[in-house]
Amino acid sequence: MKKFVTLGEVMQRLTPPAHDKLEQCRSLNVTYGGSEANIAIALANFGHDVRFATVLPDNPLGIAAYRSLRQYGIDLTPTKLKGDILGSYYVEVGYSLRASNVIYNRKYSAIAQMEANTLDMDEVLSDRTHLHVSGITLALGKEIREFTLELVKVAFERGLTISFDFNYRAKLWTVEEASTVIREILPYVHIVFGSLYDIETIGGYRLEQAFESVDAKRKAVFHYFMANSHCQAVFGTVREQQSTHQNCLSAYCYTKTGDVYTTNQTYQFEIIDRVGAGDAFVAGVLNELDLNRQTYQEALNYGLACGVLKHTMNGDVLLTHDQEVKDLMSQTGSVGMKR
Repeated sequence: MKKFVTLGEVMQRLTPPAHDKLEQCRSLNVTYGGSEANIAIALANFGHDVRFATVLPDNPLGIAAYRSLRQYGIDLTPTKLKGDILGSYYVEVGYSLRASNVIYNRKYSAIAQMEANTLDMDEVLSDRTHLHVSGITLALGKEIREFTLELVKVAFERGLTISFDFNYRAKLWTVEEASTVIREILPYVHIVFGSLYDIETIGGYRLEQAFESVDAKRKAVFHYFMANSHCQAVFGTVREQQSTHQNCLSAYCYTKTGDVYTTNQTYQFEIIDRVGAGDAFVAGVLNELDLNRQTYQEALNYGLACGVLKHTMNGDVLLTHDQEVKDLMSQTGSVGMKR
């Protein structure tokens, strides 16, 4: 049985209603989210044993964020209530040709300002089989970055399966800053979520030769990366944008043995809220993936369906169940009203 643990920041999300811009709205919709927290919630909803570690302020905002996770049955034993500020972010949801925009207010949050030894390594990892981390957490601050790097190394020594999502955010750090840190973590991970740009530019696995196509280059670079690391598979998505609210999405998986998988179909859909779709994809893949049985195709198809479904939901979190995902995958799900 898989027992997951992840760590990261939980933030208060503030969203103007009805595609409004911040300067014109008079109210904001309040939810809570964060990449790793979104994944934890989705995995818990799929029935997994999930633990989450973070640092939240010991005040009503921190307690509200804590309860936003606890309601899904997530184990928050390693989470600490300490500090003063809950990170927040504002999402202007775009429409038609106007792009969505995210504004962060997290620089001095409790987890970004945490002190050394705030989180306990054994509380985080004890009895777990899978650890998931992302580049976002590495960008938050010195102490959480050093803790996460050490956590990954200890998890690797203990035999956990480790997954990593690049999740590069230009508003949090530069490519150069990200490259220096992420290159420390890549040798220890078994499953990677990322693009050709991530592996080549941030990861540093560059091949100085010409290729006939992007697909050929992606295959060569990914194989080079996996041949020089413990990574068993790289997953990612390919998005085509007709407008802000009309997209197409497919996905790929490249394995250490040289196999290449693509999803059985490309979904075309309209978007209510794109935030968290990548996290839903990650959760779907982790839910289905068994490295020993090499269930790459099944995990890829399931992950894509989860990512697509998330686009139809407001907020950061994928709120679905196994049958709804499988209905979409098999195209038996009705778009009419279910009675």
